[in-house]
Amino acid sequence: MTQEGKLENWKKLREMFRNYFLEIRSIIVDTSTLEEINAELNEVEMRYYEENEFYRFYEGAKKEIEEHLFTNNNNSSRLINSINIVLTELEKFKKDIEDKLQEKFGEIAFLNSTIYSCDYLNFRDWYFSSTTENVIHDFHDTTPTEKIIFLVQLGIIEHLRKSQPFISSTNKLATALSGVTGLKVETIQSALNAINNPTTSQKNNPFKNPNSKSVLKVNTQLASIGFVLK
Repeated sequence: MTQEGKLENWKKLREMFRNYFLEIRSIIVDTSTLEEINAELNEVEMRYYEENEFYRFYEGAKKEIEEHLFTNNNNSSRLINSINIVLTELEKFKKDIEDKLQEKFGEIAFLNSTIYSCDYLNFRDWYFSSTTENVIHDFHDTTPTEKIIFLVQLGIIEHLRKSQPFISSTNKLATALSGVTGLKVETIQSALNAINNPTTSQKNNPFKNPNSKSVLKVNTQLASIGFVLK
């Protein structure tokens, strides 16, 4: 049996996390008060614990990953990539949930949910600490588009834009970044112009398709070292 074929508990756990996050989002949208939201979440959580045996799959997934993650380099890489994609997706769900709470209550209100506020975060932190301690990551082999995506996702461009002379000059920012990335100034500037101004041509915007192969690759690589996208 292949390494991936043995990870039945992980497959079940990722499905549970996805479904649970979607249920949270739906409850927040359809329910009026925070008290009612937490009451409904309590019922949903009890169902996951009792009917779906959440903790059995939670602990089983951790054991499976520990046992199989580093048994074969090729399989480990595929497994790491698969888990990182799921965790990146869940982080987007989590951000969406926080945005909806902010929109509805003016703050990221506390949710009375162990699965959401504790189990998921503990699993994520455990996984990243396990992989970052045992795997050497090297992202040097990137395309020009991926380099720009890295700069954006890491917050480097946003940070630099707050300083002179980059506040008022995209050209100077592109010039400085060309020295770091080895890319032509024109390549960087055309991408930054498209990113910063949605009314202009989006041909050179690396984020014009947020689910593109390049964006997903960079997000997955950053997730593999424990970086949480904002």
